[in-house]
Amino acid sequence: MKPTIQFLFTTAILLTLTACGATGDSPPQVFDAPPRLTISTNNIKFTAPSPSANWSYEQADGTMQNTVICGEPPLNMQEDLPSFPLLLTDVTAALDFEVPPDTLRAVCWSAEHWKDPEASPVPVFIEDGELLLRSGAYIYEIHAEWTQAEKYGGEASYSFYTTLNEEELVADPLIGS
Repeated sequence: MKPTIQFLFTTAILLTLTACGATGDSPPQVFDAPPRLTISTNNIKFTAPSPSANWSYEQADGTMQNTVICGEPPLNMQEDLPSFPLLLTDVTAALDFEVPPDTLRAVCWSAEHWKDPEASPVPVFIEDGELLLRSGAYIYEIHAEWTQAEKYGGEASYSFYTTLNEEELVADPLIGS
C-alpha cells in the first residue's frame, strides 16, 4: 500500500474504534432543588415561586439528600405572591418546567378567599402543558411530581395569583365606563 492510503486506512480504523467506545451520553443532570417553572401568557412571562417542596437528590458521594420546605399555604401569602395582570385574551398559560414533571395538577381559589384556610379549592384543567385560566382575580397552586428520575425526585407546589388588567377594562367599551 502506498503510505498515504495506509495512513488514511489506519486513521479510519482508529476513529471507528474510538467512536465505538464512546456512548455520546453525558451523565444525567442532578437537580438539588425542584425544577423552575416558567409561566407565560400572551403578554407576560414569569418564574413562579415554589414555597413548598419535598425533594431528594443524589450527592457527589452517592448518598441521597432529602430537603423538606414547608411554606405557607397560598391563601396566607397575599403579600408574598406575585400578582400578574391578565388581558381579556389570556385564556391559557403555558407551564414550562425546567424538567417536565411526571404528574401535574392545579387548583385555584377566588381572591375573595385570601386568609380563609377553610376555603375549598377548585380543580383547574391542564392539557399539554397549558393551564386553563379563569377570568378575574384568582390564586393558583400548581402541584408537580417527579418520580421517574434515578438521581433526583420529589414534589413541589408553585403559587401565583392573577388579576384583570384594569387599563384594558377601562378601554373596553363593553366592560369599562
